[in-house]
Amino acid sequence: MLQKAIELATAALNGITEENGRPYMDHAIRVMDKMSTEEEKLVAVLHDVVEDTEMTIRDLECYGFPRAVMDAVEQLTKRRDMTYFDYIDDISCSELATKVKIAEIEDNMDIFRVNKMSFRTYSLEERAQRSLKILRQAEKA
Repeated sequence: MLQKAIELATAALNGITEENGRPYMDHAIRVMDKMSTEEEKLVAVLHDVVEDTEMTIRDLECYGFPRAVMDAVEQLTKRRDMTYFDYIDDISCSELATKVKIAEIEDNMDIFRVNKMSFRTYSLEERAQRSLKILRQAEKA
């Protein structure tokens, strides 16, 4: 199942690059490498597919991924009607999504990949630290 997720994400993210010119899929693999369980690895590999491509949760469901994986991917897909920190609060309700988001934020702190509107209000470091505080509190609960 993990190989299927990697192949699907690679195809979906094909042609999309990070600001440094490297394939966007490299980020998903780095996040996946920080995970322990297959379920966590599946979510990590797929976490940007719905948000950054034309693929939908329903499309991913057709591939037979477990419901818990689809729920976490959906939670990790920021909706346009949410502020960034409402999105982080929402993620904090899911242990699986929280673990992947923490790894993603940590990866983004090392490699600046995107220029999202919330960076205009908060520096990358401020946004990451505030997000990690929310998510790590949820992990302890």
